[in-house]
Amino acid sequence: MDLDVDEDDPDPFMPDEGFSSSDTQNFTDFPPHLITIYALVSWLHLQFHLPRVACNALLTIFGFILISLSPAMEVPFVMLQSSNRVLGVDKDIFTLPVCPTCRDVFPPAMSTKSHDTCTTCAVGLFLPDMTKWGNFRATKMPIVKYPYLPLSEQIKSLLKIPGLEAVLDGWHSKPRTVGEYTDIFDGDVCQTKLKCPDGKLFFSNLPHEKNGPDGELRIGVNLGVDWYVPLVPATFTCILIF
Repeated sequence: MDLDVDEDDPDPFMPDEGFSSSDTQNFTDFPPHLITIYALVSWLHLQFHLPRVACNALLTIFGFILISLSPAMEVPFVMLQSSNRVLGVDKDIFTLPVCPTCRDVFPPAMSTKSHDTCTTCAVGLFLPDMTKWGNFRATKMPIVKYPYLPLSEQIKSLLKIPGLEAVLDGWHSKPRTVGEYTDIFDGDVCQTKLKCPDGKLFFSNLPHEKNGPDGELRIGVNLGVDWYVPLVPATFTCILIF
C-alpha cells in the first residue's frame, strides 16, 4: 500500500464547480396556471406526503383536463421532479459515485477530478454508457450513489425560514435555575468546555451578550450515530460549532 497517497485528494465533498444553488426563482417564463398546478401538487407532496407516483398521476390528469378545455393551452410537466425544479423546491445536490467494493467516495461525474474506476480497487464506478435497451445515457450514472449537500448549505437554507434565527438564539433569554436541567445549555459542556480558538467560551451568555457574543448567531449541531457499538461502555458526543 502506498502510504503517501491521500485518499481525500481530491476532496470528493468539495467539487471544483462549487455549490451554486439559486436563491431566487424566476416565474415570468411560465404561465400562471402551470405555476398554480405545480404549487398545488408540491404542497400535497410536502405537507401530506402524497407519494411521487400519485403526484405524477395528478400532473398527468391536470394535463388531460387542460387539453380537453383548450387544445392550445400549455400543459404541465408530468413528473414531480420536473415541476419541483420549476418551483425551485428541491435543493441542488451532488450525486457522488461510491466504489461498490470498498465504499470509498469520489468526486461527481461532471467534475474535472472525476475517476472512472476506484483508485484502490480498480473497480468501475459508473454504469455502462449504453442501457440494456440500447440507448446511450445522457449522463454518467454511478453504480452506487451518494447524494450530498454540505451542512453549511443546509443551514443556509434553514436560516431563510422567517423566525427560525430567533428560535435558535432564544436560549440566551430563557430563564435558568441552578441544578435544573431543561436543555443542552444547562449542561457543563456548553457552559464551560466548548471553547473558541481564542479560548473564549463558544456559547457565552454574559449579561451584555443577549444578542450573542459579538452579536453573532452561534449554532451547535449534534451528530448521532446509531450503528456504532463501542467495545467498552461509553458515551460519545460530537458537536460541530459554527
